[in-house]
Amino acid sequence: MRIVAYEPHHLDQILALCKAAGWTTFAGSRDRAARAMSNPGVTALVAIDDEVGSDGERVLGFSQAVGDGAFGGYLCMLLVAEDSRGRGIGRALVERTLVESGVLRLDLLSSEGAMSLYERFPHNRIPGFRIYPDESLRPPEATQT
Repeated sequence: MRIVAYEPHHLDQILALCKAAGWTTFAGSRDRAARAMSNPGVTALVAIDDEVGSDGERVLGFSQAVGDGAFGGYLCMLLVAEDSRGRGIGRALVERTLVESGVLRLDLLSSEGAMSLYERFPHNRIPGFRIYPDESLRPPEATQT
């Protein structure tokens, strides 16, 4: 397994991982997802398994974070393929995201199932929110669930 910077040819496999995990909002708009992975201030990394035969590389997981490049960042997404979990891929993606983004800390929200991963890192637990605009203010493609 190796971790590489996101490139557009990874997108289809990333979207397939998201669909399999039920992340329908991200997977619902290919163009929006492509922008999210490559906009300025984004650190997007992909865990790759090169040993998949003649099919080329297989995306095992990915991370996407935004930050100021100095002090703080936000880990927006971290996803590892279900059949690849428990192999240290998530931890490696988080560690590499911290290094590549240049920040001193990453803030994040977590599902209950992923808490044990993040609790292994030095951390402070603080309350958080995910705020959404009123439905009438959302762009049409963002209203998909």
